[in-house]
Amino acid sequence: MTPVITISGATQGYWPNPITRTRARRSRRRVGTVLGLVLISCLPSTSWAQGQDSATWSRDRQVIEALLPGFYSNANQAYFDGRRRVPEPQNRYNLSIEASAESHVFTA
Repeated sequence: MTPVITISGATQGYWPNPITRTRARRSRRRVGTVLGLVLISCLPSTSWAQGQDSATWSRDRQVIEALLPGFYSNANQAYFDGRRRVPEPQNRYNLSIEASAESHVFTA
């Protein structure tokens, strides 16, 4: 009769216990599952970080107010709206932004 294992040396006759292999697989699965859940839980918070609570022009105006105080005219926008054939262009008006002594107060 031929022996089941024919490996010679110190490992002769040694096969890892099936229970040990199963535990190793389970632990790898758990690590993968935990890592996957952590990544999935982080994704929605980053994808929802840019909220749509205000219109595009409102956000643009906030940036202009914060960074660029001065007088802004939207008269030239009519030219670009005509070239792009915009069906419903935004209302055109002048905007004057003044910075006060306080760094966070602006008058528009």
